[in-house]
Amino acid sequence: MTATLTPGRHVTILTAPDTRGIVLRVDGERARVLEAASEVPSWFPCADLQGRRGRPAIVHNSGLCRFDLTYLVNTDDSFCQEAIRFLFGRQTDDEQGSACTRHDNDIGFRADHARKGTILAALAPDAWSGMEYENARSILHRYTGTQLFDLAAEWLENPGE
Repeated sequence: MTATLTPGRHVTILTAPDTRGIVLRVDGERARVLEAASEVPSWFPCADLQGRRGRPAIVHNSGLCRFDLTYLVNTDDSFCQEAIRFLFGRQTDDEQGSACTRHDNDIGFRADHARKGTILAALAPDAWSGMEYENARSILHRYTGTQLFDLAAEWLENPGE
């Protein structure tokens, strides 16, 4: 059964009536599934999952989902600082210099986040206070389902580096 359970596969959870989800990761005889109704990932025995028809969902190869990134942004101040610097680094040179987004390239800050994000990225790590973290979190929540997946996967694999 585990051969048919691949990340992105839609499944029915047989032990919970009418419960569906998306496989995020398979680890031996268990799978991490993002439940559709609650959008909370949980581990289930593979024997309790039945594949469904349909186009696979896009899932990050690390098995992370938006829920994981939101939790990381909300709980890890160091990750917030690193994520802001990461997004700033993805801005083009002219965008970094002007603190605004000029190119529609789906990388870096959106136009409404460019000024605040640039200011936060320029601050030294010890200059951040509660207000800076609050601003960073409000910006970063927009990117938890897109650009931050690779950074978060690396961050969780090598904590504190």
